[in-house]
Parts: sequence; C-alpha cells; structure tokens
Amino acid sequence: MRWCSYLHRNITMNFLTCEPNLSRVGNYTDEADAFYANPDAWLVARNFGSGDPDANSLPTHIVMFDELHVRMAAVLHSDYRLCGRFFHTHFAEGRVSMYVVALCSTRWMRAVRQHTASLFRHL
Repeated sequence: MRWCSYLHRNITMNFLTCEPNLSRVGNYTDEADAFYANPDAWLVARNFGSGDPDANSLPTHIVMFDELHVRMAAVLHSDYRLCGRFFHTHFAEGRVSMYVVALCSTRWMRAVRQHTASLFRHL
C-alpha cells in the first residue's frame, strides 16, 4: 500500500507487479517486463483503445512516465486525454522518465462535466 501516505480515500488502484521468480518457473516474465516488452498489446488485451464509451471496466485515470505516453498514444487516444504532467526526476534512466503524466478517461471527464453543469443549473 505504497500510495496510502498520499491518498486518504478508499479507492481501487492497480500497479504493474515485478515480483521475483521465487517458484523458479522456467521462462518467467513478471507483469512489468511483459508490459514493457509490448505496451500496446498489453493494453489492447485489456480492452484499452476500444473506443467503447461504456467500457466501465477501464480505469478512470492512468499515471505513467511521459516516454511511455508517447509510445502508447495511438492505443490510448480514443479512451484517454492528458490531464496533468508532473516533474519526477532530473536523472531519468532505464524505464524512468523525467516527467510523469496523468491521463483521464474521456468517459470520466464527460461525467464530471455533466455533474458540474447540473450543479450550476440548481444555483
């Protein structure tokens, strides 16, 4: 629960795992390695990029390094829009980038706009 010091709400969050191969399974690949080997295929296998506005199983937000966002923009463009970009480190190396981006689902953004509009109608 590494995020508990930042988020003080009970929300569902998922992270790529990179657990060691303690069972010594042959040709073991952890989730993070599988993702980085082909991020587009990993996302498509989980219905990202389907363009389906009723894809309620998709997360409302995705946080990733900006270099990944550039690589995966073609798959994510129909379901997500950039909603924030934040500095991460001066010394980016390996899979880590200098910036982190937050993507908001277009479905979530539509719901927020509709809710906000309804609040103003009642004023």
